[in-house]
Amino acid sequence: MDSPVHSRNSRPLWILAAAFAVCAALLRAYILKNCFDQAGLLAAGSHALIWLMLLSAVCFAALFWFSLRLNRLPGTNDCLRANGFVLFPLLLAAIGVFFGSLFRLLDEGSSMTQVERMAELLGMLAAICMALSALMRETLGKAGFWLLVPLTVYTGASLLIRFQDWSHEPMLIELVPQLLTMICAMLTNALVPGFMLGAGHRRSTVLFGLMTGFFAAMALPDYLLGVNSARSDPMIYLGFALWAVVHALLLLRRGVQDETAEPVVLPGSDGDFSL
Repeated sequence: MDSPVHSRNSRPLWILAAAFAVCAALLRAYILKNCFDQAGLLAAGSHALIWLMLLSAVCFAALFWFSLRLNRLPGTNDCLRANGFVLFPLLLAAIGVFFGSLFRLLDEGSSMTQVERMAELLGMLAAICMALSALMRETLGKAGFWLLVPLTVYTGASLLIRFQDWSHEPMLIELVPQLLTMICAMLTNALVPGFMLGAGHRRSTVLFGLMTGFFAAMALPDYLLGVNSARSDPMIYLGFALWAVVHALLLLRRGVQDETAEPVVLPGSDGDFSL
């Protein structure tokens, strides 16, 4: 039987995730600075991609191991209640997604297809719904599920649209962080609405939420070092990462992790089981 004290795994989990995220950013920055030739191609004989994937695999395995030791009761809306300072990063995430979608429309509007334009408009709507969900979660109850549906749909649609462009990219090492960020964000954004219906999966949401932050940290040096000059993508990725990581941290709180199932009382029973 699992130990009822699951919160003892919370601190090692988020500390480990933070350490891996820093390592991912530093490794990515080192690779961008030292492993490409003057033509912008990966140097011959470089094992940069192998090191990136190895670090990712080790991070996933470590976080997965700790996540298995978390509370596995079905998650409810109460698990994700946020107030005070916690609201700030959630609203910041919504702002990032909103302006990321807006800048993508402004920067690439003339070359975008109708489907791509609709997707970014959906992204702006999803960002507004994210902010409303964060501000009104305590009063919305199950209705909050519908506010998060646009975000789930937008993340999946955005991943498919970007993958179509990435499929023409000749260098896998250039797209791995962005691709994996989007995949983990999509999984997290699909899991979070389940809490509004009382059917949330705590362990998976923590795992993929923290992995979203890990891969976003890996992708960040591409934009800080000027390898990728797009202004919309980093805002969207950071918005997704903030949203995912904050929800993961909310689930790692002591009160959420040490929650126990309510005793089942059979119909007609007064709760007295003495002989």
